[in-house]
Amino acid sequence: MTPATFFTIAIPTFNRAEWLRACLEAILRQSFADFELIVADNASTDATPAVVAALRDPRIQYIRHERNLGGYENFVFCSKLGQGEFLVLHQDDDLLHADFLRRCHAVAVARPEVAAYGSMTMAGDAAAGYSASALPDLLHGRFAWPLGDEPQLVDGKRMAVRFLFSHCVNHPAIALRRTALAAAGGYGPAPDCYCDLVTIPRVMAQGVMAYDPRVGGLGRTHPAQVRLRSAIMAQKGFSLRRPWCGCCQLSTGRRLTGKPVIS
Repeated sequence: MTPATFFTIAIPTFNRAEWLRACLEAILRQSFADFELIVADNASTDATPAVVAALRDPRIQYIRHERNLGGYENFVFCSKLGQGEFLVLHQDDDLLHADFLRRCHAVAVARPEVAAYGSMTMAGDAAAGYSASALPDLLHGRFAWPLGDEPQLVDGKRMAVRFLFSHCVNHPAIALRRTALAAAGGYGPAPDCYCDLVTIPRVMAQGVMAYDPRVGGLGRTHPAQVRLRSAIMAQKGFSLRRPWCGCCQLSTGRRLTGKPVIS
């Protein structure tokens, strides 16, 4: 069956009304129009429903769970939504570059072996500023290649190994081909909020990875996000000796420190 749209953008959200509006507005400003936008509200208790309704945009599909499924479960739920040939799982506090979909579409149509497309993501906040790390030229060793305007096609298995050590691409600037995601077994396998860090390289390994050095998105850091990730790490037996956010761990130079707690 031919997909009804080229892209499905799915946003799992919970109690982030103050961040969600800008997130949605950035997506709705995309220069490529063939996409569907789905918001999966994990039983938020804040103004999330009102934020979505106020936009009055027919491109937004709003789904509200009657009860909170858990972060991982809502993430997996979102991965199964929509009809798009490519899936963009978008965090509710991030911003997508206006040309991200257009750039991805161009290379995905020209090269059907592309299993995943990703571009550089900046991270930070308005007070401290933003930073990013560009992936080095893995094919030709060109020093100035990040100044170019074309993605580099890299063997997916090679890129997957690179990702496991560097998280060289991050949400929201990642798009996965549905067939490659299915071949990789979907999201998982463990019920963990970092299941994407396991799933993305598995999808890359299904074919070719298109890496675009241009900025594709912005990961906004904020206190609520850091507190959540700190609580998760504490549950896993790690301690955070300084503020840390998983989406910008490498670009900011912040490191996770600590040791497992053996029980």
